[in-house]
Amino acid sequence: MVKELFEIMENLNNNLEHLLIVSRDKRKAIVQRDLEGLEASIKSEEKLLNEIHKLENSRLGILKSFNSDEPVDEKEKVDLLMNKISSELPEKLSEHLSYLRNKMKEVSRHIKSVNQQNMFLIESSREVLRMLFSELKGNKESFMVNRKV
Repeated sequence: MVKELFEIMENLNNNLEHLLIVSRDKRKAIVQRDLEGLEASIKSEEKLLNEIHKLENSRLGILKSFNSDEPVDEKEKVDLLMNKISSELPEKLSEHLSYLRNKMKEVSRHIKSVNQQNMFLIESSREVLRMLFSELKGNKESFMVNRKV
């Protein structure tokens, strides 16, 4: 069961690192206004997020089997259980598990940061478009979209 946990953690880590790369590619596509690149990034993100969700459910299932007494549904409980499992492992395995957990947390922080930057870029672009349409619109009589040709 511990072996399965390590495999899942490795896969989670790999998928998170790949998600970070895709998020950066998405940012690049947003900046370059590359619609095809943006669509490809979004599709890749969706696939990765689905895989990450499946792996996380598997990880939680394994953790529940270690601790069948209590539900493992809160982050604090998951962290406590992971610490407990880590403390019962041989030193090398415990260090490796801690390394994987820390690496996943670090990559997750980077993903969050890139996603915040992407959101800022999108919101800024939307605001520029709103201002542009407002300028084009002028008053209601001269609004270009409403004119009859």
